Amino acid sequence: SALSDDSYLGFLYAAREFEASNNRVLGYDEQVRVSDASVLESTGFLTWAKDYGTAKALRGHTFGARYSYNTRNLDFSLNMREVSENFRADMGYLTRTGVVNFIGFVRPKMYPASDLVQRVDFEIATGHTKDRLSGLWETGNDLAATVFFAGNWTFRTRFAYQTEIFNNERFKASGVHTQLRSNITKKLLTNLLYRRLQSIYYPASLQGKSDVVTATVNYQPTENLQVDGSFTYSDFTSDDSDEMLYHYTITRLKLTYQVNQYLFFRALGEYNNFRQQLGTDVLASFTYIPGTVVYVGYGSIFNKLRWNDAEYVESENLLEMRRGLFLKMSYLWRS
Repeated sequence: SALSDDSYLGFLYAAREFEASNNRVLGYDEQVRVSDASVLESTGFLTWAKDYGTAKALRGHTFGARYSYNTRNLDFSLNMREVSENFRADMGYLTRTGVVNFIGFVRPKMYPASDLVQRVDFEIATGHTKDRLSGLWETGNDLAATVFFAGNWTFRTRFAYQTEIFNNERFKASGVHTQLRSNITKKLLTNLLYRRLQSIYYPASLQGKSDVVTATVNYQPTENLQVDGSFTYSDFTSDDSDEMLYHYTITRLKLTYQVNQYLFFRALGEYNNFRQQLGTDVLASFTYIPGTVVYVGYGSIFNKLRWNDAEYVESENLLEMRRGLFLKMSYLWRS
């Protein structure tokens, strides 16, 4: 429900019910406008999960709160979040449970008297997370600067000292992040990101180093057509042996054509050279009114394989291995 200004209070209940199992989630979220520049927010959820008929339901909970302050010259926030080990929300996506963390963030902003530089932001952040499964603490401390240039160019660099708990062991995850972003024209947006990181090879719990490069292009030649492309490179070199365990690229292209306010088409292609796999998808969507929608889609997956009369073996050519067609319709009925 809406309160004064932009304050609100909301409640949520979601459940999955089967004959011998269930998962139920009950909670709230709220936002209170403390002043013109500051907001206090919090969320809390309880969960019950039962996996088979005679099992006792597992109870879990999560709670988080944030105070944020934003003005023309200064932003800062304080955050706290706790997630119990037995927290379950099967109808959603949760990366990690059994943690409690605290994060602080401050960003002073400067406005130089320059025709070239419009604004400079400095950021300092510190966060600490306790992994309850191991009893160990991990930390994340960042120092960053962002420069906004005339002509819609942005340069950002970030230095991070971080650790991560995995398999009851603390690993290093520090690194340097450098980003250049530009609206070259009103129709063309580019973004280039490079990261040099201390990283983890999870299957073997190895410490190592990674280089990650991501380049994206968004081009809208007309009001109806949009082209989105991206290229990602990533590798991992073990600290123990100096051996590069993997390196791969992922190339992705998406075309979206909005015929009119009701109908659009989308085509998507992605090639993963580590898996030697090409995925293609085509989607058509017709929205008569919000809630009354028809989706028709078709997708295929190709691999560099061939059949030699006995088994699939590697090949230089792509072979379609899977395909799928789906239809989804919804109708909004109002009494």
